Amino acid sequence: MAGSRTIRDYAGALACLLLFLLITYPLSSFAENSILILKSNENNFFNTTIEGLIDKIGSDAKFNIRSLQEFKLNPSPELEDRLIITLGFEAASYINELDIAIPVIHSYLTEFQHLSQRPKIHHSSVLLEQPLERYVLFIELLLSIEKIGILKTGEDKIGIEQLQDLQQKSGLKINQSIFAKGDNPVVAVRRLLKNNDVLLTLPAPDIYNRQSLKGILLASYRMNKPVISYSPAHVKAGALAAIYISPEKIGQQLAELVVQLLNNKGYTLQPVY
Repeated sequence: MAGSRTIRDYAGALACLLLFLLITYPLSSFAENSILILKSNENNFFNTTIEGLIDKIGSDAKFNIRSLQEFKLNPSPELEDRLIITLGFEAASYINELDIAIPVIHSYLTEFQHLSQRPKIHHSSVLLEQPLERYVLFIELLLSIEKIGILKTGEDKIGIEQLQDLQQKSGLKINQSIFAKGDNPVVAVRRLLKNNDVLLTLPAPDIYNRQSLKGILLASYRMNKPVISYSPAHVKAGALAAIYISPEKIGQQLAELVVQLLNNKGYTLQPVY
């Protein structure tokens, strides 16, 4: 009888173990696909992107969505996190400083911000900018003009060879003016537009920001020179047109990268997408 009870005890224990494994195995697989999403702040653009990302990925991953302010209180990511996605420059900078070994995808960065991070091997960025050639082609199709004016800071100025190549392809003259720290953006734009037919604005927070935008658009309007922008908000404020990447599109691009990483453990992130 004692032996019989021992066998029953072992059988019961084995059944419990099998039940435990059946319950926990899907959770373990789920945890392997845990993704930390870190927002620089709360805004509708970030939230729309996150909604699109989660909608594309579905239930194949577990999402841990946190604000940067909240994350700073507990900076270590969860042990099971396989991937980190940042939205905005502040979140990207903070994660870079932590020197985390797992893959990181940054979004809502300009090319200059991406490069200023000194990109690491396992980091990648989805940039806000469209290729410069696309802007120039758009302007060529939209307007009958000869000269495009671009205002850039010294740190992220466009290379001479790239400008020459674009001029040869488009037949348009592209004049780049360098904005120095301490300059007045409105005065700099007025000066640039005196000798150009259109202002092409590219992401540059030191130049185009809430304080300067109204004055810049008003100056261009008074000079009868249109503004082509990278932001739909600028069009609402008075720019003629814009080419931009929508929050939904950013979410789609992030989802494509996430799927590659989850389905192929040997997949290597490229620096920029």
